[in-house]
Amino acid sequence: MDHLLPLMKNVPLPMSRAEMQEWWGWDELDVLLVNGDAYVDHPSFGIALIGRALVDAGFRTGIVAQPQCDEDFLVCGRPRLFVGVSAGNIDSMLNHYTAARKPRRQDHYSPGGKAGLRPDRATMVYTNTVRRLLKGCPVVIGGVEASLRRLAHWDHWSNTMRRSLLSDSKADLLCYGMAEPQILEVAHRLHQGEAIKGLTDIRGTCYMLNAGQVPEDPWRRGTVALPSFTEVRDDKRKFAEGERLHFIEQDPARGKLLVQPTDARLVVQTPPAAPLEAEALDRIYGLPYTRREHPAYVAGVPALETVRTSIVTHRGCVANCNFCSIVYHQGKDIQSRSVESVVKEAETIASLPGFKGTISDVGGPSANMFQMKCGKMRKFGSCIHRDCLLPTPCPSLESGVEANLVALKRIREIPQVKHVFIQSGIRYDLALRDGDAYIDAVARHHVSGIMKVAPESTDDRVLALMNKPSFDVFRRFKRRFALATQKAGKKQFMTEYLIAGHPGTDITTMVETARTLRDEGMQPDQVQEFVPIPMTISTAMHVSGYDPFTMQPLHAATGDRERRMQKALVHSTKPENKRLVLEALQLAGRGDLAAQLLDEGGAGHGGHLRERMQRGGYTGPAFMAGGGDSVVDEDEQRLDEHDGHFPDPREAEVTLDCGTRVPKHLAERAQQGGFNASWRGKKKGATDKPLRPRR
Repeated sequence: MDHLLPLMKNVPLPMSRAEMQEWWGWDELDVLLVNGDAYVDHPSFGIALIGRALVDAGFRTGIVAQPQCDEDFLVCGRPRLFVGVSAGNIDSMLNHYTAARKPRRQDHYSPGGKAGLRPDRATMVYTNTVRRLLKGCPVVIGGVEASLRRLAHWDHWSNTMRRSLLSDSKADLLCYGMAEPQILEVAHRLHQGEAIKGLTDIRGTCYMLNAGQVPEDPWRRGTVALPSFTEVRDDKRKFAEGERLHFIEQDPARGKLLVQPTDARLVVQTPPAAPLEAEALDRIYGLPYTRREHPAYVAGVPALETVRTSIVTHRGCVANCNFCSIVYHQGKDIQSRSVESVVKEAETIASLPGFKGTISDVGGPSANMFQMKCGKMRKFGSCIHRDCLLPTPCPSLESGVEANLVALKRIREIPQVKHVFIQSGIRYDLALRDGDAYIDAVARHHVSGIMKVAPESTDDRVLALMNKPSFDVFRRFKRRFALATQKAGKKQFMTEYLIAGHPGTDITTMVETARTLRDEGMQPDQVQEFVPIPMTISTAMHVSGYDPFTMQPLHAATGDRERRMQKALVHSTKPENKRLVLEALQLAGRGDLAAQLLDEGGAGHGGHLRERMQRGGYTGPAFMAGGGDSVVDEDEQRLDEHDGHFPDPREAEVTLDCGTRVPKHLAERAQQGGFNASWRGKKKGATDKPLRPRR
């Protein structure tokens, strides 16, 4: 199919019939994408990547973003090939609720940050609506929500085990991972006349069979039977075992076919898609994105602000942090763009109207994994007998630091560019291995005054459960960064990110963490509550109480009260956390640390707190009331409302004329005007019938 060009310059993909005709000259769509986020035509947003890739391959593609009623699904008509459905850049439940299951005040992926514009379990709701309105039209689901819920999984927000999203949604096919190759193959084969039910040989997909049917294995790798949905629901040890089996097979080079019985049917996962080569990634990221929100959004989209001038250099992560789902979505193999492609994107950003001279980020899951390679992994798959980075980085892992430094230097030399920052974070054990040149360059040129690093914990036992390097490695990096900052003649400091409530962390462990933070002079900027999101090893630990790899029991903080105390201990000096800190110290039998952790004047001053606790004179509110998790005061309520996964919404806000409350900087942009959300009478054009060709 021929490459499609718009009739007008610098326009996004269409979101209405009028835009189809006036911007692109189309009477009908080949593919319709339904998405839970506002449509932002930027390569940091999945819907833009998929949509632009389809258009580049010659398929007329339109977008329905955050539909609110039946008519919204039909504004672009019935597509010729299929409907693709995604909940957006993140899971809709994580987007809506905190770790304490409290509604979030804002949705950073919605216009003006307004919450409530997408439903809970958006993929399932959208799919059911599409099947009802566009009967007989194939439905393919994808995105982070579908990808991480592709098998039986734990749902934290309902506190239940749930079936594969493919089963619950009744979609025809599920594409997991970043999915550009899968979705393009689906489009081409449907265009050639194949039936959607026959597409069972595409890597990186899931489909369903009836019980008794045998899945095809064209790759001749064999099949692994996972514990059934009923088994993992009723036996948490089975859940842990199933997660271990799935993790081992999550490898493009050697991963087998996975089959999970679900009620009277089978969920089949094909092996992961092959990693993209640099040429393919360069083409995807070199497509003509407008790099802004669709003009229908007057108030802007907050999530765009942090990535507007950012550059994605690569995909994948070799780190395998157990609380992270990147390996299940992007894979372990590092898929890097070429240096030329990265620099070209920087030049494009620098030429945009309103560019102020700052490239906000150049990186990926970990910025210093750019251009990293492992020949063994690409050919034979990731090693089963050892981790890529632990206990020390594997000698077979080839550093890409030279290419990384070249790319950063060339971006700095672009005339319009004043600053180039790295905000996506770096893997500090790799930075130490890569030598002085990288750390010195980062400290001199690429830190905006604050270096953000995520040691996650100070306890080596917990770090091992997280699959993170020991705390001593972080100490060495901190000293090395301080030296590099001094050499650069700059005043910069480091802020740390920690996780509270990770499996294996009890109150005693967190008290020692709080003590270590004080001893090390660390003041964490943010503490993130552990949330057992679907499809991570840490979630399996949390739910089952076992380490899936050793099947040894471990502690899991499942009570809200303990979770609040762990979170409060990280920021123990905040006045609003005092009661929770004292209660935690009493439970741990460490009243001697009260004055130190509460910063009440040192060991001598504040000794009355220790004395009262030793006499039993202080008891926390949970003990006085006897209510356990049911006791929540005003300070604790604030802890529950913000779990560290998104910026704190308690900032200056203003009310727009339409009544929506948005952050002040977005309101200022909104005053500049823009396209109205009810543009061009879209309701009147809603239909599931194709337009007649123009005469």
